[in-house]
Formats: sequence, C-alpha cells, structure tokens
Amino acid sequence: EDFGNTVITNGENATAKLSSENVISFGDGPRYVRGLISDQTSFERVIEESETNSFIFNVTIQNHGGYDYKGDDFVSTEYVTKDIRKDWTGQRTMNSIMYGVADSDVENETAKVNQYLTCANLSDQAFKDLIEELEKSDQKTVVLMFGDHQPGLLVSEHYVDVYEGIDLDYTVPYVLWANYDIEFDAPEYTSSNYLSAILKKNAGIGLTEWDQFRLDMMEDYPVVTGNIILDKDGNCVSMDFLKDYEIVQYMRMFD
Repeated sequence: EDFGNTVITNGENATAKLSSENVISFGDGPRYVRGLISDQTSFERVIEESETNSFIFNVTIQNHGGYDYKGDDFVSTEYVTKDIRKDWTGQRTMNSIMYGVADSDVENETAKVNQYLTCANLSDQAFKDLIEELEKSDQKTVVLMFGDHQPGLLVSEHYVDVYEGIDLDYTVPYVLWANYDIEFDAPEYTSSNYLSAILKKNAGIGLTEWDQFRLDMMEDYPVVTGNIILDKDGNCVSMDFLKDYEIVQYMRMFD
C-alpha cells in the first residue's frame, strides 16, 4: 500500500493486468515483477528515503520463490535450454522423499530455473543503477548486500551436497561497497547475526556494547546460524559453547 498506484512489469515485454484493488499507471507508478515490488522500485525508494545519518535496512521481495509464476506480465529469458529433469532421473525418488518434491516440480524445473535467472538478472541491473546513483552523491554511503538463502531449485547443488557438515542451502555471498575511499575490514566467512556490527564498524559509526560483544565473539565463532556454528578453526561446535551469547540475545529480545 505504501507504493501507491501499481504497475506490473518486468521490462520491455510487459502487459498490464487489471486488478480490482490497484490502478494501473504505466510511466509514473512503481514497477512490479511477478506481482511483487521490483528491486528497482525498492532501491529507488531507498534513495528517496535517504538522509544524512540514515541507516536503512531494506528487505527485497522480487526474487522470492516459487518460480512457477504464469502471469502474462512476466516474460522469462531462456538462459537454459536443456531438459534439466533428465539429469535428475536417478535422484528423483530420493528428492521426492527427502524434500517432498512433486513430480510436476521436476518436470517444470527448466522453466523455474529460467524464471529465477531472469529475476536475478533484473536484480543485477537494479543494483548497478543504485551504485551508479550513489557514486554521484557527495554523501558518504556504505552499502552491504546479502542473501538469506539459495533458490529452492532442484538443479542447485545444495540439494544434494553437504560439505563437511555445512548446509550449502544457506551459503551465500555478501558484498560491501562505499562511494568513498575506505579500507574494509570484514571476514570472508561470517553469518547474518554479525552483519550490522560489521557494517557499523566499517562505516565508522559508533558501536554499542551489543555490537562490540558480537565483534569480539566473531573472532572465536565467525559463523553462528540456526543450522551450524563454526569456531575460528572451522570446526563445528554446539550451542553449549555460546551460553553468554544466548543469555545476552534473550535479554535484548525479551527483557
């Protein structure tokens, strides 16, 4: 509701779809992809909302699964032409049992992969536009972008591979960027619970005791997730090692 009039489009090949709830307004309304607010519109809103000393946490929705949208307002690019289901003949039953995947999901996997890649490409373009806009600004700005998990696609290797106990389903890259000279101090491997402290530290924003607590803990336990905890030597450890963290986290959430 915050974005006003609705435009549903994913680029040049788009068809307006009338809705009883929304007024189609091509040209001056927000852009939607598969009926979801596009990353482009989301990032434009970030620029509009930004002021001196702003801290904006922007969660995007454009690429959320599933990837079997059938609307006339979305046109997938055919990045993949091979029939992916043929590669899964021997593992079809296993994955149906392990992940509750229906046969129809396997049959349509090529189309789903193309839909996901089309959405990801739109995100790349939108992020490029955001960075180019910030490059022109005199306001010192740091951007941190990350994903919360890999796409739910059978072709993704994370569905069949578990590397040394790490669920690759949740192994995703992150990027730090600034529009001014800065020497980033950030670990190659980390987890989302540390990201805000990492960002504040690199942006030169004053750290709270909670921030410093996490940064200190990160030196010994650089990855702490609901699925796995790794110590600084890359060993899997149990939550029992992190009682202090559990107590402080509980205090911040409920006390």
